[in-house]
Amino acid sequence: QVERRLSSDAADLDRARESLQRAYEEQAAVNRDLEQKTAELHRLNRELIEVDSARKGLLANVTHELQTPLVSIRGYTQMVLEGRLGKINDEQRRGLEVAVRGVDRMVALIGNILSLARSEGKTPVDLESVDPAPTLLEVLERHRKIAQDAQVTLEQVVEGDDLRISAERDAFEQVLDNLVSNGIKFNRPGGRVQVILREGPPGFVGLEVADTGVGIPRNEHDKVFERFYRGKGANEVAGTGIGLATVRNLVERHRGRIEISSAPESGTTIRVLWPRASASTQAPVTESSEG
Repeated sequence: QVERRLSSDAADLDRARESLQRAYEEQAAVNRDLEQKTAELHRLNRELIEVDSARKGLLANVTHELQTPLVSIRGYTQMVLEGRLGKINDEQRRGLEVAVRGVDRMVALIGNILSLARSEGKTPVDLESVDPAPTLLEVLERHRKIAQDAQVTLEQVVEGDDLRISAERDAFEQVLDNLVSNGIKFNRPGGRVQVILREGPPGFVGLEVADTGVGIPRNEHDKVFERFYRGKGANEVAGTGIGLATVRNLVERHRGRIEISSAPESGTTIRVLWPRASASTQAPVTESSEG
């Protein structure tokens, strides 16, 4: 009886060993398959990075090449419109005015796309110490006529004496341009756009652009910073949906922070924390691996 039980137990152990062996072989096969899939995933990821980099380069090159002939077309069209190449009648004048406005929209669109492509680039950020107040005055003055036509008031507030920031001057100006432009476009007659420069947390200067416009629902706050996203409140306003994406890219490239506060029919406030100027301002900052 003992021998039979031992023999039965031995048979059970053999079956268990065979089962474990099969399980081990299956696990090994699964691991090999996972390793192959992981390697394939890494390869595809590298290819996607290369394709994305090529896309950005192509986008920047194409938009740059498109700008030159459009500027030339606008220049000659303007010359004809002004009568410098001969007299024109009223009907021709109206047609040329429409053509100039169309070219201006195309140039602006291409400029925005080029700015987005550059903001996603990996070139080092050439930092300098920038006084933001004069740049803010220039930007507001540039938008003054558009704001008047839209019946929107532009206001500026500068709180503090030394608010110098560490930035590429053109990049900071682009951020202001886009934020003020959005504040005007998505406002309402009799509305206001207020831009405030003030002390921020240690190491930062605060920039705040607040409007009294249509506002943005809570569930769209993160989406508005995505490329080409157009929220429900933007359907009736001309645009491409790349302005805030460009702003976020530029702010993050400078190691700053950006956030939005908004609600439907309650206006929108964009807050940016921009690094202060320091002794290391002249040191270039390279782009992060995330792009």
